[in-house]
Amino acid sequence: MRAVAQRRYRRDHATWAAGGRSARIAPDVIDVPLHPPSERVALADLPGATAWAESWRAAHPAIDVTWQERRWSAVGNQRVPVRARVDGADAIADLAGEGARWRRLERRLDGLRAHWFAPGGSSDSDGPSVAGPAGLVGALRRVADDVAGLDEVDLARVVTVVDWVRDHPESGAYVRSLPVRGIDSKWLEGHRAVVERLHAGVTGRSELGLRRQNDLIRIRILDEAVRPGGISELALPLAELAAVRWPIAPQAALILENVESLVALPDIPGAVAVHGAGHAVGRLRDVPWLGEVPLAYWGDLDTHGFRALHHARESLPRVESVLMDAETLDAHRDLWGTEPAPHTGELPLLTPDERTVLEALREHGNVRLEQERIAWAYALARLRERLEVLTGEQRRTGYT
Repeated sequence: MRAVAQRRYRRDHATWAAGGRSARIAPDVIDVPLHPPSERVALADLPGATAWAESWRAAHPAIDVTWQERRWSAVGNQRVPVRARVDGADAIADLAGEGARWRRLERRLDGLRAHWFAPGGSSDSDGPSVAGPAGLVGALRRVADDVAGLDEVDLARVVTVVDWVRDHPESGAYVRSLPVRGIDSKWLEGHRAVVERLHAGVTGRSELGLRRQNDLIRIRILDEAVRPGGISELALPLAELAAVRWPIAPQAALILENVESLVALPDIPGAVAVHGAGHAVGRLRDVPWLGEVPLAYWGDLDTHGFRALHHARESLPRVESVLMDAETLDAHRDLWGTEPAPHTGELPLLTPDERTVLEALREHGNVRLEQERIAWAYALARLRERLEVLTGEQRRTGYT
């Protein structure tokens, strides 16, 4: 029952909280028949049968156990548990061990909905928001785990920034000029995905209308023939990277989570490598040529690494993962660490194999294998192999 509740919570908690209690159509229920033993089976192991029944008397308070009277000729009437039921999101979260986190999330998302869609619109706005409640519910579902992980100060900053950019849609302001205490470019970079998604849910607009002072993307050109002007490494503003004119078009691209791995890469024919900067990888959707070549993504083998891969697929749907598989995880078991604050939500854009690895990380106690800890010879051999396959596919078939 606990395992079922944990799976259900991971799968559904963001949806439950995003729409609020009044929006839930189907009841959130886990209902399991217990199939109690017959008298003959129970008598064959009476201590075991008694212990089994007593275990259900001592079940977690979130579980509602149904008992029935059974007439047994040898030992008299017996009350046996016949069904176990967990009814409602609160009870499922409690049984999953997520009760406190769930109530915090629900309270926060209720507050955000009320702030932006109270009668007559937000109290800080002259009228209702543009996107409508459905748009905000979708945004809340996507940012639920981010919102749950924020401290109160950062949550207040997120709300204030969303309100400001909503009311100044084409400000062209630099981050440092926003009238919000504690906001700078580093803070916004770390919270940009939350701000952008909530802003889109409230206004229907994807752009914040802000300027960035140092929006640089680091890139290494691993093939001499591809290098513009013979330059092998660049750090460019996003707009300039999007407009790079290649002497010869790259045949594949590798996105890496950690810059240390980026700079260590040797020459690889036909390939370029881009620093994805963790959850900021979504910015790369604005680089059109990345959507025209086969893509591989290499991130940390932990829940946030898979979350970054999920974000990458939101913008670049055909990106493949590399070195984020069960074989790599098992081969480096002695280098595992533990994630201090793992991501607990569902990531529907992962492949079945990737979801299996994610579940293994969680089942082993939220372990992590950081990218830079993988033996470099092992990693490089796998990267070369994958990029050779991708560049070969591009040469044979093209990529549209």
